[in-house]
Amino acid sequence: MNGNVSGFLGVGQESCDFLIREQGVPPDKVGHLAIGVDTEMFRPDLQARNRARKAYGIPLEAKVVMQTGKLSPDKSPGWLAEAAAPIMEHCPDVWLVFVGGGAAHELEIIQTPIERAGVSNRMKILAAVAVPKLADMFNMADVCVYPNGSSLSCMEAAASGRPVI
Repeated sequence: MNGNVSGFLGVGQESCDFLIREQGVPPDKVGHLAIGVDTEMFRPDLQARNRARKAYGIPLEAKVVMQTGKLSPDKSPGWLAEAAAPIMEHCPDVWLVFVGGGAAHELEIIQTPIERAGVSNRMKILAAVAVPKLADMFNMADVCVYPNGSSLSCMEAAASGRPVI
């Protein structure tokens, strides 16, 4: 492909090094795309936390566990629902929030253990939001959990001051 492509873009320095060392791409054809977070947008914000919780009917004193991103099998949101259900059953201040869309089958997998535990009144599945609103979502959480796979969301949650599992 070297002869037919004017340039390659490595996402992160490791990708650039791999393209050059392992794939034989000339260094002058490799551009670097740094991965990072806008810390002006993604930062701890108590007012955003309170505003988002009020908007979604979540008590200010609740403990909010959140997963963001597409609700798909490869991210295993059902694992989080399965793990959270018994905790929610015994801890009435724990809420579970998913931010992102998903297929009906995946939503059913998420809802089943929560309904079985009788705590569906403390679970929210919110549609995907625009990036500027995502900062408020992270601030609404007490902890963000990504059961199977990570993404830039993990870094954005951490920049917002949230612990990430």
